[in-house]
Amino acid sequence: WWHRVDVTGDHLNGAPVTVPPGYATHLGLQPGRLLCLTAPGADLLVLVWRDQPAFDSLRPLLRRLSAQPGDRVFITVNGDRLDARRLPAADLSAHSPTSRALHLIGYTAPASTEDALKIIAHRISEDGSDTRAAEPQALLDFLTERGDTDIAGELRPALIPAH
Repeated sequence: WWHRVDVTGDHLNGAPVTVPPGYATHLGLQPGRLLCLTAPGADLLVLVWRDQPAFDSLRPLLRRLSAQPGDRVFITVNGDRLDARRLPAADLSAHSPTSRALHLIGYTAPASTEDALKIIAHRISEDGSDTRAAEPQALLDFLTERGDTDIAGELRPALIPAH
């Protein structure tokens, strides 16, 4: 599960970075607990669940990635190791909703709506074998359940005909 962080100036200055409860639970974090992760460069990052789950700060990671406000950083965790990829900010206003949805998961190549659904379903599945793309509404429901309402919002106009 790659978690997307839309980088802000506050994040660059060390502010906490919230994560969806579903993502924290997926990593094994429980309310009131913390999880220490080793990031690239041997930086130690702490994910803690107080009122809501959040990284105390991603500042060392964001600096290492040369992140700027508007960039997107995609984070994944395997055991106690955190990996991250940066996608530079881009003006997507002229792109189709499907292209914007793909960009929100870190995919920048062009794709048809059908292919985009398969790509997104594959990216959000636990083991890469999810077949939710066969049913667009099920994919929208799963995205919403995961907290990816922005991706679902981009896809909805392309999948659900206007009445």
